[in-house]
Amino acid sequence: MNYYYPGPYTGQQGSPERGYYEMARIGAVAGLCGTGARNLYRLRNAEISRSDAVFDTLRGSATAGLAAGAASLVATQFRSPVASFLAGIATGTAVVYGLERAMAKGEGA
Repeated sequence: MNYYYPGPYTGQQGSPERGYYEMARIGAVAGLCGTGARNLYRLRNAEISRSDAVFDTLRGSATAGLAAGAASLVATQFRSPVASFLAGIATGTAVVYGLERAMAKGEGA
């Protein structure tokens, strides 16, 4: 008895762009969970208002999503696993730093 699929697999072949989108989506969900949990703690301790907690949670989610998508895009440009890992970490860190700095300038204006 043959247990192998009898022909070539013709299922959905994902494009590279779809992979970046998926990574950005996963990053946004992770950011939403992390900042949501932190802000829930702060909200229960009356350190932050409800509207500020919602805004900060959404901002953290968007930041994490953009960082994950950009890191994924850059990491795929390297063949070496170590270089890929380091480039992804550096890119994600740079994106978060840049966004946080821009938001800080916007709040100070």
